[in-house]
Amino acid sequence: LKRKIAVLPFEDRTEFTFERFGEVIADRLAKRMEDKVFTSLVMDREMVRHSLATLGVNFEDLRDPSKATVLNKALGVQGVIAGAVYGPFVTTTTPSEYEKVSMAIVRVTVQFIDTARGRLVKEFVATNPLAGSEEFGVLSEERAKYRAVDLAIDQILAQLVGEIQGMGWLTRIALVEGKTVYLNAGHRTGLKKGDLLEVYAAGDVAGTTSIGRIKVSKLFGADAAVAQ
Repeated sequence: LKRKIAVLPFEDRTEFTFERFGEVIADRLAKRMEDKVFTSLVMDREMVRHSLATLGVNFEDLRDPSKATVLNKALGVQGVIAGAVYGPFVTTTTPSEYEKVSMAIVRVTVQFIDTARGRLVKEFVATNPLAGSEEFGVLSEERAKYRAVDLAIDQILAQLVGEIQGMGWLTRIALVEGKTVYLNAGHRTGLKKGDLLEVYAAGDVAGTTSIGRIKVSKLFGADAAVAQ
């Protein structure tokens, strides 16, 4: 089953340029996770933003692990990826008789937050190798920047895949009507009709004492289910 992960826009910490790569890194990281990390389900950022707005919360609030728990309670999100970006910084040379050569370096600080427990799981820095970003030609500066970003994202994923896979899967009960239970997880998460799920008290996120069991009877919407 897939763990729901929210990738927040990264803070831009580079003050002397009009370019902003915080959203770029978040978008490219989310896309790479969708393609490579099959145990995660990356949440649509606009849907998360809208849900937070109804609760009077914004993305900045989620950088505080104790406040990030609101995403777990509201949407069943298990992890938040946040951070800050410095750069990319570009160096360009034009050797005589050769085309222009550009290289770039970017530094990204990353925090991975467990929203069920409200704690910071991991914090690290990713910096791309300068030589790996080398690009040639008229548009070499722009290509080098994005090459640096992608190399840094590779490092971020290498650090996060194990953490995501090591998280025990859980979801939240959105609504109870008599003996019918509505879950904020369904087809996209990987649930199937007939699945049996253990139920734990709201505060027992470690899953120590089961208080019952429910059976998935129907999947509906993009990612929701009914169980009894």
